[in-house]
Amino acid sequence: MKSNAELVENAWRTRTFDAQLAQWAAEQPDKKFFRCGDVWTTYKEAYERGLAVAGGLQARGVNKGDRVAVISNNTDEAVLGLIGLALLGAIAVPLNVYLKGDFLKFQLADCQASALLTDGDGLASVVALDGNLPDLKTVVLLEDAPTDLKVTHGWNVSQFADLLKETHNFSPPTLSVSDPICIIYSSGTTGLPKGCVCSHGYYLASSIPAIECEWFGHDDVLFTAFPLFHTAGYALILGGALQAGASVCLEKTFSASRFLERIREVGATTAHGVGPMAMAILATLEKSDDADNSLRRCTWIPLPEAQQIAFEKRFGVEVIAAAYGQSEATPIAILSSKDSRLHREALGKPVAHMDVMIVDENDTPMPTGEIGEIVVRPQKPETIYQGYWGRPEATIEATKNLWHHTGDLGTLDRHGFLHFSDRKKDMIRRRGENVSSFELEAAIRQHPAIANVAAFAVPSPMGEDDIKICVQYNDNEETNPSALFEFLAERIPYFAIPKYVEIVPALPINANGRVMKHLLREAGAREQDWDFEKLGLTLDKQKRRG
Repeated sequence: MKSNAELVENAWRTRTFDAQLAQWAAEQPDKKFFRCGDVWTTYKEAYERGLAVAGGLQARGVNKGDRVAVISNNTDEAVLGLIGLALLGAIAVPLNVYLKGDFLKFQLADCQASALLTDGDGLASVVALDGNLPDLKTVVLLEDAPTDLKVTHGWNVSQFADLLKETHNFSPPTLSVSDPICIIYSSGTTGLPKGCVCSHGYYLASSIPAIECEWFGHDDVLFTAFPLFHTAGYALILGGALQAGASVCLEKTFSASRFLERIREVGATTAHGVGPMAMAILATLEKSDDADNSLRRCTWIPLPEAQQIAFEKRFGVEVIAAAYGQSEATPIAILSSKDSRLHREALGKPVAHMDVMIVDENDTPMPTGEIGEIVVRPQKPETIYQGYWGRPEATIEATKNLWHHTGDLGTLDRHGFLHFSDRKKDMIRRRGENVSSFELEAAIRQHPAIANVAAFAVPSPMGEDDIKICVQYNDNEETNPSALFEFLAERIPYFAIPKYVEIVPALPINANGRVMKHLLREAGAREQDWDFEKLGLTLDKQKRRG
């Protein structure tokens, strides 16, 4: 058994995917590394099969530095494909499996992918684009394609199984800490998605704080349904298991009803996911033996304190529900095991290899406890992204004054813990007061008839901002402006009560499930909106308190 301190020391030495995998394949060849289906793949098998995939891709014209899109659910073939690409020095571009149409075409064209590893559904989505992808030459099918699917674009199409069977004189490239391993696309909530270029060093460094904070270690079996097209699944969990020399089970889909069954089946000791997953698990029928499981720790981010305590009590497991990061830099702050119960409201403390500062609009540091933009600067090389693919101007803008600007607002408290306030572009200034759209939306979602809501600023004739919300009600719910106003007046400060309300059948959501507020801002206030002031729904000064 290796201690977490030993794992961290080793992680800072290796810094490339090939070196880390080769080390474990030599030191613990028969240890289980990963599984997505029913069979475990050992470290030795993962290394040997990864080399076979790399050789097969190289024989098909894929080389170091080429961009290779990956569209697949969590499968053994997809993991081996990512391993092969890392050993080859090619740049993996994991794409959201739900992308289609112009969303998919944009990212494939933007990264200039010359090859594609995909399952049958992914191939169908790409074929439906009707070409216009001049860089794409090679397609490798991770599974059998639909029998009625016609590929007419002149691509060199191969079966993944053939890569494992073939014999090639693979010429492994020399890889360094600064060589790109992947491009991860941002969510595009404020415009078109941008591709974050991540090096081998950054990819591996992203899981070091989790090991330092004892989220998992060498003897753990990690369990997650995070998809491989998200940084959390690809880097933190898969990459974290690699760094720790641990084992990981990557579920194809999340199932609350089968969660405990699967935990017991694979012998998982840590589970990782997002708060709604934990909420869904808590909503399942409680059983007397729920605490009879192999888990010792779960990370559900974010999760309200009451649900954290309920999960811990029911399943007999420690819950950590805080960390902060983005594709450009992750993690920026993390909550350790020892702090998880004492500071449940915080995002955690800044990680050891990163400077974190709160600044105003001029990049001047803000006093402790004051809200400002969160900016970060690495203390070690290749521990944040290298820039946005093909967008030097955007990279320069985001890294002005040699700090990466997250676009998020937050505070640092006197104990050094980071707290999130809002997205910078979502903060609203109204009647001399700052209004957090994040907090406002959370309050409005408490309404039992409201399924989703987005709050944002619109121009006010009085200067500063007015507030508009777009509300999506549950099916068959009646909408009533007076009832909604009364609900809001009871729960939020008077200055945060929206002026405009638009009832929408659905909010514009991108492929990552985030609301594209830039589209809502562009539309602004509209004639069909409820205007609370015109409807006579206002609060008298005497009623603004209490």
